[in-house]
Amino acid sequence: MLEWGAGGSTLAFAPLVERYCSIEHSEAWVAKVSDSLPKQVDLVLREPHWPYEPFAAAEPGQFSDYINAVSAFGEESFDAVLVD
Repeated sequence: MLEWGAGGSTLAFAPLVERYCSIEHSEAWVAKVSDSLPKQVDLVLREPHWPYEPFAAAEPGQFSDYINAVSAFGEESFDAVLVD
């Protein structure tokens, strides 16, 4: 399973699958949730390109690394995808 946006859904769905791949854009959030994730979760961090102001509209290309981080897992396809 592949997910963009780690958190509560990661904790809920990860125990149901063999491998759970999650992509997160916030280093602070990764630090907060990493210790509570099940062992089958493979979490990668892809921060947006700055400048970035919280709650501001995204700029073109700002989240390209986050969107394209799926290639980091080396999978051809996934059985399920969640955008959280």
